[in-house]
Amino acid sequence: SFSGVTGSFNTVTIWVMHDAQPTMQRSIRVEVCAAGATPGSVLSSSTSNVNPVNTGEIVSGYAVWEYTITIPNTTLSSGWISVQALSGGSPTFYWLRTDRTPVYPAYQTDGVDTYSYTSFGLSMCLSNGAAVPFSKWAVVAVFVLLIGAVSFRFVRRMF
Repeated sequence: SFSGVTGSFNTVTIWVMHDAQPTMQRSIRVEVCAAGATPGSVLSSSTSNVNPVNTGEIVSGYAVWEYTITIPNTTLSSGWISVQALSGGSPTFYWLRTDRTPVYPAYQTDGVDTYSYTSFGLSMCLSNGAAVPFSKWAVVAVFVLLIGAVSFRFVRRMF
């Protein structure tokens, strides 16, 4: 989830680690959902083929990769962002998370719309254009590895 957005955004950037170097684009769907205690109705949905970008930073011995996805221009002060990989499934994809405040909760799904709550936030930037550059110092202070054994949607181990 997100809140406190004061302008429009048209880009979602996420940071991940892989268990090997990615060799191809990933088809990624991003949905913007209405605010609420759980994700509300889908306000927009877009799918893009995205090239992973190596940030040059290392966390826990793994390279950090960035995925930047362009979405329809959105003006929403709070809501939910859903990110789902549709193809390009190798290597394994681990979305970096944070336990720092403010923490915006996430939900994960088993792929059949059964959701479970997570008490941590995910590394994500909503922007109108390019994202803020990735900083090793922010990673040291904020991000830890999220390792999941199931396929999920809002917190997603993308296959």
